[in-house]
Amino acid sequence: TLIPRIESIDMIKLAEGKLKGKTNLSIADVGTGSGALAILLATRLTINFLVMSDISHEALEIGKENAERLIPGVKPKIFVSDLMNSFGEEKFDLIMANLPYIPSFRVKGLPLSVVDYEPHIALDGGDEGLGLIRKFLPQAKEKLKPGGIIILEIDYAHVLEDFQDFGFESVEVVKDEFGQRRFVILTSEGEADADEVN
Repeated sequence: TLIPRIESIDMIKLAEGKLKGKTNLSIADVGTGSGALAILLATRLTINFLVMSDISHEALEIGKENAERLIPGVKPKIFVSDLMNSFGEEKFDLIMANLPYIPSFRVKGLPLSVVDYEPHIALDGGDEGLGLIRKFLPQAKEKLKPGGIIILEIDYAHVLEDFQDFGFESVEVVKDEFGQRRFVILTSEGEADADEVN
């Protein structure tokens, strides 16, 4: 699994901001790995239905162990899936995914703290770093509720135009604390229907 980094906290803060005041949320964490994103969200939001998926059986075992230990009252649905291929008919208010997004030619040049300890399958996003993201977005779009959102971590080389041809109502690229492009938020058409806090 990937080692959670400061960007993981930033993704959670983005999700909290977008879902503020909502309850009975349904959330999916695709490529969950250790479960860091899903578990942290479950401690901060009122989640009715939580899914944690990953292509790696080994990673899911770690995610499952962490979920049982850290959020015992939530009982997430945990299963192996190549992106969202094994998902059922569920629809989500939020889909988060930290997919491989680094262009292949730059993987070897990453810091040793990353290259020597992180699984390369979780880093290498293909020639432009968009290989899996381009497969994922059409799947995820079909799994969103009206007004639902997708949050992805992206490479600093990725730009708004890379994400505008997938039919979303809105697309927003967010920079990190160092001014680098780091996240993309995509919103489906329609009004969100999660309950509001009174």
